[in-house]
Amino acid sequence: MARKPNTQKLQSIYHEIRENPGRRPGFIARLLGLPRSQVTRSLPALEAGGYLLSEDERGGLWPFDHKWPFDHKWPFDHKWPLRQRNENS
Repeated sequence: MARKPNTQKLQSIYHEIRENPGRRPGFIARLLGLPRSQVTRSLPALEAGGYLLSEDERGGLWPFDHKWPFDHKWPFDHKWPLRQRNENS
C-alpha cells in the first residue's frame, strides 16, 4: 500500500513553482531544503491533487495557468507551416 502524500510538502512545492516559474526541480528543491529526487517524485502526486504543471524542453516547471513569458502570447497562437501532402499518399 502506498503512503499518503504529505499535503503540506506538496503545497509548498507548488507554491515555489508558482513563485519561480520555469525553474527546474533542483532549484525548487534547494529553495525548500529537499533532495531533488523528492521534488521530482512529488510531481505525479501534485497532478493527482489537481495542481497542474507543464514541463518545458529544458525541464523547467510551469504552473498550467501561468502566462507564457514570451510576448505575453501562448506559444501555439501562431500558424505553424503545415507539411504539404503528397498527391500519391
